[in-house]
Amino acid sequence: MSRQVPLDALRIAEEAAQWMDALESGDPQTHSAFAAWLRASPRHIEEFLLLTASDRAFDELDAGQRIDVDALIAQLPNNVVSLQGGAGEPHSGSTPAAPRSRSATGMRWAASISALGLSLLAVWMWSTSELRSWQPYATTVGEQRSIGLPDGSLLQLNARSRVEVRLSSERRDIRLLEGEALFKVAHDATRPFQVHADNTVVRAIGTQFNVRRGLNDTVVSVIEGRVQVSRDDEASTGHLPALPELLGAGEQARVVPDGQVTRLKVNPQDVGVWRQRRLVFRDSTLGEIADEFNRYNRAPKIIVADVDLRARRFGGTFDADDPQALVRFLRAEPDLTFESQGSTLVIRPSPAASQ
Repeated sequence: MSRQVPLDALRIAEEAAQWMDALESGDPQTHSAFAAWLRASPRHIEEFLLLTASDRAFDELDAGQRIDVDALIAQLPNNVVSLQGGAGEPHSGSTPAAPRSRSATGMRWAASISALGLSLLAVWMWSTSELRSWQPYATTVGEQRSIGLPDGSLLQLNARSRVEVRLSSERRDIRLLEGEALFKVAHDATRPFQVHADNTVVRAIGTQFNVRRGLNDTVVSVIEGRVQVSRDDEASTGHLPALPELLGAGEQARVVPDGQVTRLKVNPQDVGVWRQRRLVFRDSTLGEIADEFNRYNRAPKIIVADVDLRARRFGGTFDADDPQALVRFLRAEPDLTFESQGSTLVIRPSPAASQ
């Protein structure tokens, strides 16, 4: 028995064919309506790409099969409603009125979009003024994530981190809301790449750098290339000293809330070692060390129950997934006590030390 093709699938295929012909006109109103139709459902994108493939234009563009349709669909905002059955389907209502034979001009228009060096969807939708909303990405405790951006840049998120991304034809902006991220920026002199973290903005054109947003500071470390660190006027409150600061490979800047900047030399090989789930501490406070382990491990959650003890400084290299390694290291300190409370480990000064 032959399988019946759902009516909604037939309708979408027909609409995709109509859009293929309508794009021949090349006028802005048609392109704007086409963007709205694409954004209405992942099924619209998939059908349009499949249609171009069937007419061989898409095959010529992507002879190496570098474009992953499923990956493109996954980049859509999470509020897109997929088409299931016939009821409640998103529909723009602006599909061209009547189908015509597919023209070579329409195919060439679609091809010209992909010829910019990125996929059809990524280039066209991110380069129009229609799609400039912030796209959120996040990781949970212990999770790390690599995100390829439509401009060719790579964003790597550390554990328990949150960012928002907004790309347009004029600029590329990232908000680091929590945690840590490493950026490998695709060179594009016409579109500045800027990372905003608290009161700090990091600007780069083509480089690789790491940004960590802490409770009391923002730390920028450069692996290769150069970045410009300046204040974020939109996020700043009160008076901040004059910036920017230019950082090169092997340099680090620590920016505190009042805008003061401390520059340090770092080993570029140590920057981003968290991607191998290694933690390197150099003269770090015990509070910072405990908080970092807690980013990777739900248990035991390490609590340093003393203000002065949190400020004590230590150094060392640890496996991020082995908090007991930190405990073994600290047990060499005679003035510390350790108390397990379920899934929590509390570190305190010993009674003798507090006397």
